[in-house]
Amino acid sequence: MHPFAQLYHFFGLNEALFLAINRHHLAVFDALSRLGSALGNFWNFPAVAAVLIAIAAAPSWRHARRLPAAWPPRENVLRLLLVLTLGYVIAMALVGALKYGLHLPRPPAALGAQAVRVLGHPETSGSFPSGHATFAALVAAAFWGVAGLARRAALVAWVLWVLWVVLSRMVVGAHFPADLLAGVLCGLFSTWAAQRLLAHYARRQRGAVARAPSRPSPR
Repeated sequence: MHPFAQLYHFFGLNEALFLAINRHHLAVFDALSRLGSALGNFWNFPAVAAVLIAIAAAPSWRHARRLPAAWPPRENVLRLLLVLTLGYVIAMALVGALKYGLHLPRPPAALGAQAVRVLGHPETSGSFPSGHATFAALVAAAFWGVAGLARRAALVAWVLWVLWVVLSRMVVGAHFPADLLAGVLCGLFSTWAAQRLLAHYARRQRGAVARAPSRPSPR
């Protein structure tokens, strides 16, 4: 067996943990899992970006005086939008390359349709890594980075958000635990890479301004 396959299956623990979660269903749990799976969809990025753009533009609106005093500064919101956008592009390239290159089967295809309970439309290929887990971790890491004074409370909230999406994808029968763990790591890496690239660009811009010759003041 290929070394990656051995690591992926992890002595059968990957499949055993998936089945342990997928086989236990309650109506409320199933409904929450469907919702978590829908909210964590990788293609929800345009909706998140649209909300951030609206928040950034709100102070310019006609009734801006009615906004609460704690409304986030436009610069912070636009910085968050930049991190999310660049991180999303990085994540899309990374996840797409791994899905296409490895082409691992989804649980129904790997274990058999009779062994897996699927909620919603069944998916058969491109299991590793999970795009949903990637998106959830990307959003969580980016938003937590601008949490300010409430960083500890925000960390707990975003960890719970990621766990909700991760568990949801197993309940609906779409991913193995290894797919989800890899997705979370891809999301965290994409956020980190986006932040580093933007910080590097900002440093270069400041350096260029500092090196630029000063213009003589008009007489």
